[in-house]
Amino acid sequence: MKTRILGILLIITIFSSFFNASVNANSPTILLTEAEQQYLQELGSITMCVDPDWVPFEHLDEKGNFTGIAADLIELVATRLGITIEIIPTIDWPETLEYSKAGKCMILPFLNQTPEREEWLVFTEPLLIDENVIITRQEYPYISDLSAVTDKTIVLPKGTSIEERVRKDFPNLTIITTVTESEALQMVENKQADMTLRSLTIAAYTIRAEGYFNLKIAGRVPQYTNYLRMGVLKEEPMLRDILNKGIATITPQEREEIINRHVYIKIEEGTNYKLLVQVATVAVLLTGLLLYWNYRQKQMNKKMKILKAEAELAKKHFKTIFQTIPDPTLITTLDDFRIIDYNQAYLDNSSYTEADIAAKVQNSMYLYTNDSEKKEVIKEELLAYGFCNNIEVRLLNKEGQQQIGQISAKLFYSDTEPLVINVIRDITIAKNTEKKLWESERRINLIFENSPIGIINFSPAGEIIAVNNHFCSILDITKEQATQINMLELRNEQIVNCIKQTLNGEVTHYEDIYTSVISGKEVMVRATFTPLIDDNIIIGGIGIIEDFTERKRLEEEIKKLSVTDKLTQIYNRLKLDEALEQELIRAKRTGEIFSVILTDIDRFKAVNDNYGHQTGDLVLKEFATILKEGIRASDIVGRWGGEEFLIIAPDTKLENACILAEKLRTKIEVHSFVDKLKITSSFGVATFKDDNSVSAIISRADDSLYKAKKGGRNAVIC
Repeated sequence: MKTRILGILLIITIFSSFFNASVNANSPTILLTEAEQQYLQELGSITMCVDPDWVPFEHLDEKGNFTGIAADLIELVATRLGITIEIIPTIDWPETLEYSKAGKCMILPFLNQTPEREEWLVFTEPLLIDENVIITRQEYPYISDLSAVTDKTIVLPKGTSIEERVRKDFPNLTIITTVTESEALQMVENKQADMTLRSLTIAAYTIRAEGYFNLKIAGRVPQYTNYLRMGVLKEEPMLRDILNKGIATITPQEREEIINRHVYIKIEEGTNYKLLVQVATVAVLLTGLLLYWNYRQKQMNKKMKILKAEAELAKKHFKTIFQTIPDPTLITTLDDFRIIDYNQAYLDNSSYTEADIAAKVQNSMYLYTNDSEKKEVIKEELLAYGFCNNIEVRLLNKEGQQQIGQISAKLFYSDTEPLVINVIRDITIAKNTEKKLWESERRINLIFENSPIGIINFSPAGEIIAVNNHFCSILDITKEQATQINMLELRNEQIVNCIKQTLNGEVTHYEDIYTSVISGKEVMVRATFTPLIDDNIIIGGIGIIEDFTERKRLEEEIKKLSVTDKLTQIYNRLKLDEALEQELIRAKRTGEIFSVILTDIDRFKAVNDNYGHQTGDLVLKEFATILKEGIRASDIVGRWGGEEFLIIAPDTKLENACILAEKLRTKIEVHSFVDKLKITSSFGVATFKDDNSVSAIISRADDSLYKAKKGGRNAVIC
């Protein structure tokens, strides 16, 4: 399975965003080492400068209190570490950076790591991962590639990491800078800039808070994801390490609850390499050769006197064979492994020359001096069995570099002296490769298990082989439950078809609501399924699963806010214009008529003048509620502008529209508004005609409204 996981992780481009549940403020205190505790005592006050106006991430309120997402996360870290952090107030973000560079504060709480900032800061692990998106006005087309956009302006807050990166990565854009996030969005809203590139969290918060409903998300720049970390002065690396211990205790659920506390959002968005590593340890042993040599030696000993010539010839043969053995081979004594003879392969491997060996042998040169423990093991086995096989030993070459040898040795006797023939197989490269592979596999397993997206690996039969932790959290199931699932047997026919196509070699996509067959949890998911191919054979597939339930809800909410009047919470002029055009097209196509009712609050200026604009706003809200509750489900009501409201009544003749208008006029007349105010309103009604345009219908309704006003108000004119 580990081999499969290696293949899985090599095709992933990982992404940020993304967790959910509640903060456990009562987590146990983190245990610090004695050195860390002593360091904190000697350090004294821990000071921190923040961005005073980066809502909702960080903010200094009127009383100087540090608030926001960053404040809550850092409070969690400080509480668990048992430390107190002192806030050093600044006027703005540029001053905060200057204070940090000057050493007036030790910590910056919430920033991206950049080469420029690394000149004076070291960085913790991320406190929060937040995606950046492109924000434009509604009429601007979708942007799939920011580098392809030309002759456009982009507005960015000054001194941010985004400004630094955009200047480098997108020279095709003209950059305008502002002091605050809100100013950047406002310039796009007012058509003073074409776009901005900001955090999705901040964009959603600011659009909602400031009412910038002409704005939309027009694209994404995945490589610009914010990894918001704590920056610590380079002189205090231990403080960074201590803070990392606190950050490591923050759970995804705690992060999510803190984000929701401030913004009410949740951020959520192959080539296979089958690892073929065969570290073959082939020990070329000379057992057969040595047996043959011993046999010949015994034969020669028996015939020593009469076969001297043959003995000498045999020695020459042995020397030839000895020198042509491809692995380093040495003959040594048994008691202390003093080197007596060696072959050319040993010289090549150890970098020694014959002159080096000759010089050393005069003063005795010994094998295994760098690994005394293994030296004794080899000696014990030789004495017990007469041979040993494949014992790993650390050796040093001429340059003092450590090598790893695999030793096979055979004990033999020359006259009465026991000698050892030692064959060394150099496995240094193989062992280093094995170590690197193990470390790589371990890192990949860590990435797999801690990835912020769900990952599954399934077999050609559709059976799930492996899943990571995040996949289980998306569906509220365990790994054991997940591996019992067969993707080809799911009730979701669309996913089953995706898996079938993937196992036929296609990359497929699924984006819809999915209900877990195990937990019953319903999730909006976005999934990509990719085949795993080895030697042109499909050996399974990979699934990358994202939970974007909250992101989908946020997109729908932003869409709704863009067509909703902020004060009255009914449709705005933009939505009314769209609905009128659609109704006109439908009427011309089907012949069905529709009517419009234009109404205006009588003497509304007097309400504002006598009671104030706050009371006037309450009157407008109540007035809108009466209209909304008094119309039919098929009718559309919205704020036309100021104290004017428009009702679109589909499939409604003039007389029926007049009846509806009169009913609404009566309800308003008898209603007791805020502070027991009595308000009246005038109505103008018009109906579609064959040659009408939208402007013509509205013009006739407006004429009727004018007549109602001139006639004494509180009237309906049709």
